[in-house]
Amino acid sequence: MKSDLERLSEEYAQAEGTFMAAVRGQLSRAEVAVAARRASEVAARFNAEAYRKFHAGEEDAWMPLDQLTERTEVLAELWADLATAFSG
Repeated sequence: MKSDLERLSEEYAQAEGTFMAAVRGQLSRAEVAVAARRASEVAARFNAEAYRKFHAGEEDAWMPLDQLTERTEVLAELWADLATAFSG
């Protein structure tokens, strides 16, 4: 059974792939903005869960916190900025 972090990691990878497909497929700016917003939201949820587990001292976290949030900590803000840029 997958942990919440594993599930959220997979959701993030999928959201990231969806954004890239939207760009490659030359979808409208609005559609690309939606894809970027989704990636931002998933990244933020991933980070929230990782920090919750870390601060609760839960031992079932599947890797150290620095590795858990390495790709999504800063990217959550970047995705939000991309969504704003494409929707503007």
